This record gives sequence, C-alpha cells and structure tokens, in this order.
Amino acid sequence: MRASDLETLELASLLSALAGHAASTAGAAGCRDLQARKTRSAVTEELARVADAREITENERAPLGSFPDIRPLLGPARTPGIIIEATDCLEVAALLEMTRILRVWLRTRAAQKKRLLASADRLDPLPELSELLHRCLNPDGGLNDDASPELRAIRRRLRSLRANIESRLSRLFSRSGAEKTFADTYVTLRNGRFVVPIRAGAAGALPGIVQDRSASGETLFVEPLTAVEDNNGLLLAAREELEEEARILAQLTATIGAHADTLEQNMATLVDLDTLLARVAFARQHNAICPTITDAAIHLPRARHPLLELTGRKVTPIEIELAEDTRLLVVTGPNTGGKSVALKTLGLAALMVQCGIPILADASARLPVFDNIFTDIGDRQDVADDLSTFSGHVVNLGEILAEATGNSLILLDEPGTGTDPQDGAALARVLLDELAGRGAHVLATTHFQSVKVAALSRPYARVTAVDFDPDTFAPRYALLYDSVGPSLGLHMARRLGLPAALMDRAEAEREGGGDDLGAAIAELEDQRQRLAEAEEKTTTERVGLAAARGEQDRLLEELREKKQRKWSEELGAARRFAEELRREGRRLLAEARRQPKEQASALVDLARKQRRTIGEELRRQGDQESDPESTTRTAKIGDQVEVVGSGLVGELVGIGGERAQVIRGKVRFDVALDQLKPLDEKPAASARRKIPSAGYRVQRASGREAPSEGEQTFSLVELNLIGERVRPALERLEKFLDGQVMESWERVRIVHGHGTGALRQAVREFLTLSPHVERIEEAPRNQGGTGATIAFLLR
Repeated sequence: MRASDLETLELASLLSALAGHAASTAGAAGCRDLQARKTRSAVTEELARVADAREITENERAPLGSFPDIRPLLGPARTPGIIIEATDCLEVAALLEMTRILRVWLRTRAAQKKRLLASADRLDPLPELSELLHRCLNPDGGLNDDASPELRAIRRRLRSLRANIESRLSRLFSRSGAEKTFADTYVTLRNGRFVVPIRAGAAGALPGIVQDRSASGETLFVEPLTAVEDNNGLLLAAREELEEEARILAQLTATIGAHADTLEQNMATLVDLDTLLARVAFARQHNAICPTITDAAIHLPRARHPLLELTGRKVTPIEIELAEDTRLLVVTGPNTGGKSVALKTLGLAALMVQCGIPILADASARLPVFDNIFTDIGDRQDVADDLSTFSGHVVNLGEILAEATGNSLILLDEPGTGTDPQDGAALARVLLDELAGRGAHVLATTHFQSVKVAALSRPYARVTAVDFDPDTFAPRYALLYDSVGPSLGLHMARRLGLPAALMDRAEAEREGGGDDLGAAIAELEDQRQRLAEAEEKTTTERVGLAAARGEQDRLLEELREKKQRKWSEELGAARRFAEELRREGRRLLAEARRQPKEQASALVDLARKQRRTIGEELRRQGDQESDPESTTRTAKIGDQVEVVGSGLVGELVGIGGERAQVIRGKVRFDVALDQLKPLDEKPAASARRKIPSAGYRVQRASGREAPSEGEQTFSLVELNLIGERVRPALERLEKFLDGQVMESWERVRIVHGHGTGALRQAVREFLTLSPHVERIEEAPRNQGGTGATIAFLLR
C-alpha cells in the first residue's frame, strides 16, 4: 500500500499506541512494523489467533515479560574468531529462560488451540546450551568459578596470593613509629599492585616503588620491596585468569553461534507472541472485537475511531454500511466535521483488521479484505512541485485510477473541488462511476448537488447524511442513510459573522436551478425528519406499552412468588421438625440400648415407627408440593393430635406459650404448638414392614461357604462401596446403618473390595466404633471373603 495513504489514515500513530502494550522493546518494534495482509485466509487466520490468545488470557496473564533482543549479537557469534562479552552471553541465557517458560505455559493453557500450539512448537529452549550458560555465568555478567576446573584453580591461587600480600602489608602498620610513616592504615591497589599509603615527608622510611600519589601530593602509594615478588606473582596469576576467561568465552561464543538459527527463530517467535498479546491487551482496554470477514459487504455498527478515543474525548459511534450490491456511498452534509471522520474510521478499521488488530465496533461487524486502500483526503497542494490544490488532487486521482481494482477500498473527500463547480462536479460524477463500475468499494463526500442526485439514481450507490444540530450546526457524527444533507454554506457563513446584507445578496445571486434542486432536497429532508419523529414517537409509545405489560407480568409473578414462598417456608419448617424428630429417634434408640431389654423395647419400636412414619409423611409432602393450601383448626388439651410432617400421633396434655406437650405411651414430647394438627379419630396403626432401605440389595446367604442339605439360610442387606473414596463411602455407610437398624435387620454385608486396603480398613474401623454394631466378621469366601465384611447389628 502507498505510504501516503497509510500516513493519511494515521496507521503509524495507531501502531505506536499498540506498541505501548508490548512487554519488550523488540515486541514494541514488532508492533510498529505490523503490515497489512492481503488475502482472506491470512487475515482470517491471524484474527483467529488473536481470539484464541484473548480466550486463554481471560483469567490468567501470560508469563511473557521483557526479554533482550539478541539478534545483533548472533552475527558476530557466527563469525569464527570473534568472542562476544559475558554480558551478551547472559542475554542469550535470559532469552532461553523466557523461551522455556512461555513454551510450557502455552502447552498447558493452549492445549486445544492448534494455532498457539504451533507457536509453542517453534520455541526451542535448547536445554544443553541453557545449562552451560547458567553454569558458566553469574547474574552480574561475569564468569563463575565453576566455568572450568582451570579457572577454579587459578582463582583459588589468586585469592590466596591476595590474602597473603594484604596480611603481610597490614603488619607494617603495627611497627614502631608507623604513625609517623603511614598516612593511613589500609592496603589498596594501584596499577594492579598492592600498595600502602606513605606520608610524602616519610618517603625514605619504607624502601619500595612509588606507584601513585594523591591529588594533594601529600600521600604516596608505595609498593614495599618485600611485596614486589608477591605482586609479580599476583599479576601473572591474573593474566592466567584473563586467558582462561577468554578461552571459556570463546567456547560459549562458538556454541551460541552453532545454535544461532534456532536462537533467531526463538527470537522471532517471542516477538510475534509479544505483538499478539499486545493486540489482545489493546482489544481488552478498548473493548475491541475481531470482525467477521466477508466477500463484499461492509457492516461497521457503532464504529469508533481509535485515535480519537485515545485522546480521552467522548467518541460518538457511527455506523458504516455498504451491502453486497452497493459499491458507492456518497456522504453529504454541512462543513461541520463528521464526513472526513467517517472516511478515516472505515479506512483505519480496514487497515487494522488486515494487520490483525481488533477494531472498535460491535461484535456483529463484517469487513472484506482489500488488496489496496487508496485515499484522497486533505490538501494535496505542493509548492515545491508547483502543484495547486486542484492539480495535486488530480495527480493523486490519476494514480488511484491506474492502480485501483475491483477489490480496492477508495476514500475520496470532496472529489472535483478546487476548480469550476460545473467542471468539478462533472469530473466527480464520471470518476465515481468509473471506480464503482470496476467493483471497488468507494466512499466519497461531496457538496455538489448533481453528484448527490446522480448517487440517488445509481442502483449500485447509496447516499447518507451526517446528522447535525439544526440550531447550532454542531455535528452529531451519526450517519443518516438514504438522506441527503444540505451543505448550508451560506447559512454557516452568516452564522460565522459575515455581514447580513452581504449574505442577503449572496443568497439572491444563487442560480435558480440550484435553488429549485436545493429546495427539493430540503423538502425531502424535512419530510424525512417528520417521519423520523413520528417513528420515534411510535417507538416510545410501543416501549411504554411493553413496559406496562412487563410491570403487570412482574406484579403477577411477584404475587405467585409470595404465595409459593409462604408455603415453602411452612413446608421447610415441617421438614426441619421431621429432621429434629429423626435425631430424637436416634437418641432414644441409643438410650434404649443402654436400658434393660424389656424397658427398651417400647422405645425402640416407637423410634422405628417414627422413622417410617416420617419417611411416609415426607414422601406425601413431596407429592403435594403443587398444592400448598390447607385448613386446620385449633387443638385443645385432651385432643388426639398429629405432629405435622412427622406422622407422630399422641394426646395433647399441656400448652405453655408457643410450645405444647404431647404424650404417646410413656414417651412425652415437647413440640411447637403451630406444628400440631387435631385429629377427629385415631389413625389405624400401620403394619410394620420388613424391607430393606431403598437402593440396597437383599441376599440369601448361609453362614458357610456352601450351605449343606437342610441348613437354613438367612437374608441380609448388602451395601456395595467398591470404587468409592473413603469419605463419601463412610457417609453412605452411616446412612445405610441408620436405615437398617430401623428395619430390624440382624446383620448386613458391606462390600468394600481389596484395592489398596485403605477403604477396607476405614470401613472396619467405622463399624467397630458404630453404636449400631455389636460385632463384625470377615465375610465367608462365597460372599466376598476379605473383600466384604459382615456387621451384626444391635437389637
């Protein structure tokens, strides 16, 4: 695409704003270098990558931080004899670490995103090179002692030599008269040799070599003769250290150079991912979307110009629409702004999409892919090339005509201006017909009446007007389709302060034909506005009616909910009371077991009957949930009453406040008064049933592996826990035991299997501690053997 068109649409400014979301300097440069793709498949694929990346980062930020740009050092690393610095090697190590982290993250988070997995596959962390660099380099950019055995030995010798020299020289400070000789009591380095500070006036007090002096000249830094040999040894060892470090760096450089192609690929992939994630961050910040790619139709609902939004100003969305059979959209309206914004909004949106950047519009947006985007917007005057405004436009239009195809987008701001109006209008008409006839998508603004009329008569064209405030002429930026907007040039000139008499003469000078056409257009626009106001009024009334219906439905639903809620509360209270009675029954059963058998029998029977009655009542309530209405009468002392929701029947013997006392046999219960329902007669006692609890299997079994002839068999209930975890299995076992105790089963079988033995051990420990269980036995072999346990229940 032409650089001038990209500049007109301010793509560089948009890319610079995008670069601010990149994690690295290289990624920011990658954002600024994004290029528009020109095939539908490439654009679709890139937008799909953006959508995938946005999805996997919705709740978790990608672990991509700043990484160094190692590309400049890869060339030297490939060159034999070149040694790169340790700090450069450290940058390679940092890049490989970022490569490793991001590859692991992508393979974990993007397991179902083949496009992102392809990027992960291009990342190679080169573990051997990474390990070598981490072993040889320290975080400060130097070489570790462990970089080689030779370096370790040399540095050990250097440390020993330094310590010996410093110790020997430090002893000089304790000699007699040292305070007169030495300017201070420290050992330092000058010219790579250890020295001591001597007062300038006491230079002869210590034989040695002056290596330096202070700025004031009052202190000399002297290398004592006794330290010369040690300093010489230290310098030789230091030279050996430098040579060994150079050898190691040469080895590292050669290894990096051998992997330069892979490192370059890693670098390119990281930059690509950085730009991808920057586009996702941009989209998230601006609520931008990836549009659907179409063959021809343009549909940009609620489109916003991103650079206007970046200024912080409130941006009014516009809708740009060209159906599949529409190739020309003529934008009309006064010179108050808005028309050029519409052109630039579409042009920049198209560029963003083809660069793989989400656009600021509603999710239903649709755009084709263009082979080129041409613009003729703004002043084309060029003094240096002796071009007038009109000439500059004509030259540019000539280039557009030479290159435009049926797959181009062409944005023209007032074509034909700058010359005689009739000539300019004629030029604009034939130019627009030619470009639209090729099949290109053309958006053009105009003030020429004949161009507006021509657009109204072309089957492939459509007109729209930029809405504005009729009182202030301020633009509203919305586009009013199938409406022709007046230019209002004279009206604006009058409003902007030109003398009234002058404006009266100007209006009188207008040509009659133009007046008639302008009047016709004004009348059409006036009718359109009246229809729009009527439609708006109808819509308002329709909305009000819908709101009234909605309020009526809401009130009815609220009444239903209140009625249902009241009944649900009553039902919930009954169920809570039933659960209280269950717990009371368990307590009574436990108490019964602690009493003599003859005294406990009645309590046990009562608890069992209570449990069965509760279950029947709750099932009955479940069947009646659709009919919450019921009638009751007040119970009196002496009445036979039923506790609602429990099935418990007894005699009301006392009332105290909101509580009542009910007696059944020898058992007295304290219950809420509002839970009692008086009975006209005693209900018939229900027959005891001896059936297993729902969901459990009854087995016929004998006490032996195979019953002998004439031997009696017995029934037992089985609970199968195979395959369950310990905690839920024990919860099921507890409920199971509660149910079977109430049903008077003597023994039950729990099948837990073998497995690791954890479930079997947990089950047997639970049974041993259960108040319902008298003893346990391992099941006979024909009943599961060690994979099952028989529990004998207390009676």
